Amino acid sequence: MPTRDRLTRTFLLLVRACIVLNIAAVVGAVVLALGSLIFAGPIEARLVAKYRGGVAPADVLALVRFLFLLVLPAGVAIDRLFRALAAMLRTVLDGEPFAPANAARLRTIGWSLLALQILDLVMGLTVWWAQAKGLDTIGWQPALTGWLGVLVAFVLARVFATGTRLREDAEGLV
Repeated sequence: MPTRDRLTRTFLLLVRACIVLNIAAVVGAVVLALGSLIFAGPIEARLVAKYRGGVAPADVLALVRFLFLLVLPAGVAIDRLFRALAAMLRTVLDGEPFAPANAARLRTIGWSLLALQILDLVMGLTVWWAQAKGLDTIGWQPALTGWLGVLVAFVLARVFATGTRLREDAEGLV
């Protein structure tokens, strides 16, 4: 087996593992969200002790539950991204990387990346809100590299679609 095929198979296995880990993360977030409902009383008691009345425990629980909800659309976007990438890797292994479907898969990856960037902005607003309420949070900064990745994915999808069409036209001439 050529080294390139071995590397592609390794990438495919890694992407499949990421799909499984993403599903596990979403399930974990759902379980934790349910736990925040079931154990709301003890959690609020801990929050009262931590913040000594300076912050309303209901605000903290609302923030945590909102963050758990953000995991759901992020999980869907990540799942679509990894599944499209896995399908592209399979076409590479089959010897047909310039399949017309791969242009659509690249667009799917672009849309998934865009969704993740929008969710990142929502996360930034959430962190700002939490800090304004006096909650302990991690920091947040906008990242332009993610937006650049969105642009690259859509441009590559367009280039890929054009290149595939030109290849099909050239094959039709022969």
